[in-house]
Amino acid sequence: MIIRPIENDLEKYNINNLTFVMDEGLRSLPLAVLHNGNRDYKKGFIINKYSVGLMPSMTLTDTDYRNISNTKPLATGTSEFSSPDINPLPAVKLELDFIQNLYKVEPLRERNFTVDKLKNKIEREEFSILHIASHAQFEKTKENTLNSSFIQYWNRGLKLTEIPDLKLEQKKVDLLVLSACQTAIGNKEAELGFAGLAYYAGVKSVLASLWEVDDTATFGLMTQFYQNLKSGIIKAEALRLAQLAMLEGKVRTRLSDGKLFAPGLPENEIKIPSEDKTDFSDPRYWSGYTIVGNPW
Repeated sequence: MIIRPIENDLEKYNINNLTFVMDEGLRSLPLAVLHNGNRDYKKGFIINKYSVGLMPSMTLTDTDYRNISNTKPLATGTSEFSSPDINPLPAVKLELDFIQNLYKVEPLRERNFTVDKLKNKIEREEFSILHIASHAQFEKTKENTLNSSFIQYWNRGLKLTEIPDLKLEQKKVDLLVLSACQTAIGNKEAELGFAGLAYYAGVKSVLASLWEVDDTATFGLMTQFYQNLKSGIIKAEALRLAQLAMLEGKVRTRLSDGKLFAPGLPENEIKIPSEDKTDFSDPRYWSGYTIVGNPW
């Protein structure tokens, strides 16, 4: 209904990236799961043909292109927390290890993953990609969404209201990766949640999730996304290819020994905590992640 009426024009002009400027009530739609009804289920998704993303506003978007394939990220996150009441995220450690090995950087992790230390890192270091891997919670039904929603750091949560305090606009960040739950979902008070506030705070593009994401599936997706991004393709295409790898069953765990298999990963080295799944081809594992802002 959305694509077919304009498909001839898209093919005529060799269009392969679609950016949606959605109205209220549609911004939480997982665009990657749009399907054309093809009987061959896995070949009917929009990502088989186009990369997709969300743009809150054309006029407020920095549409310039800059190749970030050779830039190093500031990687941050934690798999454990100071409070025993917060569930650990075992795959975050593997995620940060992967980024460390791929880019030769030293992540800010575990006990060092505090808001103050992140602010110091942002102020002192040069980077164009900021990666944050942790828990997040968006309280869309509460009266004061901005103060009750947070990204969890080692010792406390970073509230939505505190995102401008990171002063990301001064660093001209090309890409913020929020490897956490519900970071792209929002309401009237906070459009597109954490991703929207980061976008309005001066970040060119944000990769974020629309719902609670699986820890191991997210690790698998991120391994593909960063390998694709490092090859020089645009951000939205890097995400599309990562999602396709999951849809096609190329990212999977093996129950016999609990190891993760994915393109580009060294076999027999990636041991995952006990899992009850073998692959992540179901859309719930990969379609929640979306690019907000500049797709390239």
